[in-house]
Amino acid sequence: KETILLLESQKILIEEELIKHKNIVLEKERLISLIEDKINEKKKIENEIVTLQRVSFEKKNRIVTIEDEIKKLKNNLEESTKYLFSLDDYNSLQQPIDFQLNKEIEIQNHYVQTIGNISTEQSKLKELELLKNNLTDLKTCPTCLQEVSSIYKESMVTNTQLEIELLKKNIIILHERKNKLIVELDTLKKIKDAYIKQKTNMDILKGKQESLKEKEQIIKNLEIQLESLNSGYNELMQSIFNFNQTIKEYELYTPIINQRQLELAQAIQK
Repeated sequence: KETILLLESQKILIEEELIKHKNIVLEKERLISLIEDKINEKKKIENEIVTLQRVSFEKKNRIVTIEDEIKKLKNNLEESTKYLFSLDDYNSLQQPIDFQLNKEIEIQNHYVQTIGNISTEQSKLKELELLKNNLTDLKTCPTCLQEVSSIYKESMVTNTQLEIELLKKNIIILHERKNKLIVELDTLKKIKDAYIKQKTNMDILKGKQESLKEKEQIIKNLEIQLESLNSGYNELMQSIFNFNQTIKEYELYTPIINQRQLELAQAIQK
């Protein structure tokens, strides 16, 4: 009877020991599971860091690009402001241009008229020279068929020669006038072209001045965009820093889980 009681008592002790051992194993498995969850979280965070680093790299490149663009626009803006555009000066150029153009047209008309006069006088000169030659060779009057006296013929030749000399002088004067008009036209053209060139340069300057406000607005928009990008970039870098700090904390669980796994293996063997 005592033997039976002893066996039952030992059985109860063994069962209690088994239950206790089982509870220890379960507890260790629970702890390992918790630590493994931490390690899995660490891996997720590491993947998140890789993603954040890629995004931060892209943002940084975009920031550098916008900064360069802003710098370039500001340099262009500064260069444009060196040459101030005056609307009064611009408008005042049209009056001398119109004056020179009208004067040029007037001189051109005189030139054409002078060329016409020279041509007319030269035609008259040819006619008179032909008449003079005919008078010199004239023997009888073509109308009455009577002999022409030498005195009358000489008088006619003399008068014709006077007209010829007068025409030659007039032609010389006309040629001098023509040459003078050519010089005047060339001078007027140079003056007019100088005014037109100045106006063209002011047209270019006017265009640059009109684009100043547009450039200023572009710079303003880019600076707003840059501020937003810098803010986002700083937030990303802070997130990466925080995640790295968290990873350092999670790395503490690696030796712990190794120890727990060893303890669990030992506990199972028992």
